[in-house]
Amino acid sequence: MKIKYLICIVFTTVNLYGCGVNENNGITLEGKWKVIDWTYYSYENKGLDQKEIEEMDDTFNNLIFEFTPENYIKTNKANLLPYLDNKRFNIISPFLNFEVDNQRYAIRNRDGKKFFFIMNNIILQIEKIENHQNSKIIIKELEKFKTEIKAPKELAGFYSIDEVDTAPQITGYQSRGDGKAFIINSFKYSIIDFIDYSAIKDNKVLHISFIIDKQGRVQNAKITPHTSEINDDIIKTITSFPEFVSGIKDGNKVNTKISFELRLISK
Repeated sequence: MKIKYLICIVFTTVNLYGCGVNENNGITLEGKWKVIDWTYYSYENKGLDQKEIEEMDDTFNNLIFEFTPENYIKTNKANLLPYLDNKRFNIISPFLNFEVDNQRYAIRNRDGKKFFFIMNNIILQIEKIENHQNSKIIIKELEKFKTEIKAPKELAGFYSIDEVDTAPQITGYQSRGDGKAFIINSFKYSIIDFIDYSAIKDNKVLHISFIIDKQGRVQNAKITPHTSEINDDIIKTITSFPEFVSGIKDGNKVNTKISFELRLISK
């Protein structure tokens, strides 16, 4: 299977960047970036076979991206990435989201040292190897969440999100279409933005669950297996969401449980 067919179109519907972003750290987008690692993720329990992994390696090993001051993106593997090579990019947010031919991509600056290029369901860890003069597009650093991981709270029963009549909604946000899908996807793709992919040691499937209680607060976030090196990243992302309007069942506010799996395959 060719690499481009492995890339599905998924984007976050609600972002958490209002929770805090460090100001200018001097790291600019323009210049050359080398791929040093890749991670594939799926919320659909879709894995990769050995041939697909080898194709990933062939595509991303020694891959270099260049972002020019004229807003063009170039690569040293044009034959493998024709949809990106020598294409004009348009910045659509300072955090840093951009578009190429109406396809959205993102680069996340985790701590001023670790940078991740989000190509839909493929995450590339990249390092800058050359600066360009007249660079001006700052890659703002995502601030680490200050949320403390809370102990589980005893709750008197709950309904799964499939069972409620009206799904919880983030206060101040209007869902687009299916409210249940909207809220689940908001969590799923915000999680992807805030994982430290360099910490992933092997392939894994994580079972993620939490409850939005009757007061609209996220409670009892849980991930199995418990030993995953990125559990704290995920739980802090989930619990850093703003307050919700609680789920409704038979006209009453209820505790609503949300659960899903995240599969990660790392180089």
